Amino acid sequence: MPKPDKGPRGQKINGVVEFDPVGPISAYGESFMVKGSGYPAESLVHVSAADPGCCLAFNVGTDENGEFVILWISGAPGTYRFTAFAGEPRRSGKWDYYGFGVIEVVE
Repeated sequence: MPKPDKGPRGQKINGVVEFDPVGPISAYGESFMVKGSGYPAESLVHVSAADPGCCLAFNVGTDENGEFVILWISGAPGTYRFTAFAGEPRRSGKWDYYGFGVIEVVE
């Protein structure tokens, strides 16, 4: 399936958020990695994570290649969405770098 080139409010997608394993993931305790690439090297990326239980926002650093890895543990079944953005927000509300990924967690 081709990746969309626009996110919310027409935000250009130029970052990547992928998962390892790809999914679906088993609920309640299976670990998976959230991998980002295409972001500025050695900088902070703002990450927003949303799952059926709630949401969380945090920063993660990129390496010299503009990549990051987060280890995540599954909880309740449902759709998990990870959004990553970096750079400076513009007046339009759009960021210089933006990417998102969705993974399904099943019983």
